[in-house]
Amino acid sequence: QVISDLDQYASNDETMELLKSILSNSNGSQRQDINDPNATDYYYGVRCHAARALAKNNTPVNDHASCKILMDWYKQQFCDFTNNGKVIQPKGHDFDNISRAYVQLEVIKSLSIIRTSENYTHNDVVELLQTIMEKSKNNTNYNDDAFYAEVELALGRLRPDTDDKTNRSLKLINYKLDLHATIPSFCSIITSSGYIAVTAIALKNPQLLSTRPNITQMRNVIQQTSI
Repeated sequence: QVISDLDQYASNDETMELLKSILSNSNGSQRQDINDPNATDYYYGVRCHAARALAKNNTPVNDHASCKILMDWYKQQFCDFTNNGKVIQPKGHDFDNISRAYVQLEVIKSLSIIRTSENYTHNDVVELLQTIMEKSKNNTNYNDDAFYAEVELALGRLRPDTDDKTNRSLKLINYKLDLHATIPSFCSIITSSGYIAVTAIALKNPQLLSTRPNITQMRNVIQQTSI
C-alpha cells in the first residue's frame, strides 16, 4: 500500500531511488553482502511491487529512468554483457533462490508493459526479451517451464516499432510451441502461454499471420492448464 501511495511522487528522484533500492534488495546505492545479518532483506512480494511501480510510472518526464533501472537490474543479475551494455548471453541458473526467481519474472513482466511516448516498446527491451527467449539455458525443472512461459507472455505484450521485430517474437514463440508439441512442459504451461502470446500478437498485427490458427486446439490446451 505504501508503494502504491508513492504514485503521486513517481517522478521524484528520491522516490525512484527508493524503488530502486527495494528492487535491488539493498540500502542505498551500495551493494550489500548477502551474508551480513544487518543487510536489508525486503520480502520478495514487496520487491515485485516495486518493479511494477517502476514500470507503471515510466514516462518521458523522467527520461524513462524507470525502464533503465529495471533493465540494468536484470542485466546485472542474469546476463553477461559488453561494456556498452549489450547482452551477450543470459546466465543460466538452477532457480536455487526462489524469491529471486519470482522477482526476475516480475521484472520481465514489468518491462513488457513499458511504452515510449509513441506507444511502442523500447527497442532495448524488445532485444533483451527476445535474447532471453532465444539464448537462456537453465537447468530443466518446473521453474524453468514457468520461466519460459512468462517470457512468452511478455513477448505477446510487446509492441515493437517494426514488423520484423514482431515476426522475430512470433518465430521464437512458435519454436517453443513446436518443441513442446512432442515434449510437453509441466502442465503444458509453455504451450498454453505460447498460444495466449500468439493470440495477443495476432490481435495487434492480424496481417502477420499467414495461416489461421487452430482455435479449438488452442482453447482446449488453455482450458486444460487452467484446471
